[in-house]
Amino acid sequence: MLWATDRGDWEALEDLVPEATACYLAAADAYTRLAKYSMGGTIYAELAGHFAAIQRHEDAATFYQKAAELMETESPQVAAACLRHAIEHRVSCGDYTGALETVEPAICVLEREPCVATWRAAPAQTACSRSEVGRLMLSQAILHGLLADFAAARR
Repeated sequence: MLWATDRGDWEALEDLVPEATACYLAAADAYTRLAKYSMGGTIYAELAGHFAAIQRHEDAATFYQKAAELMETESPQVAAACLRHAIEHRVSCGDYTGALETVEPAICVLEREPCVATWRAAPAQTACSRSEVGRLMLSQAILHGLLADFAAARR
């Protein structure tokens, strides 16, 4: 894998990141052109995971969001998970506004689709979905508070 090296030589690895990224983007684009959106989304999610592993949180968040956009209709649960990862990475790099902007699409995805397997009873699906939406709404409130505190501190 281009993302890991046994020697731990980050400088040598850093030179390979643009080339590896270009390969992933070409694969995602090819799947998207073939209307295989879940596969394109999976490629973006994998790329995001690699960026997360090397602590490039902004890139990870960007590619998790792209993955979610492609998988939203075919795999809403996976799309919601990708959006949660994007929120976490936005917070990790201090982009609270970006995290807040990502919460709303995550809530919309979760409100449309229960977050448990379809073989479970409908009340369990509704409770799980509502609990996840509630968690995201709480996150949204916390992010609003952080942004307000940050704005007040800058004055």
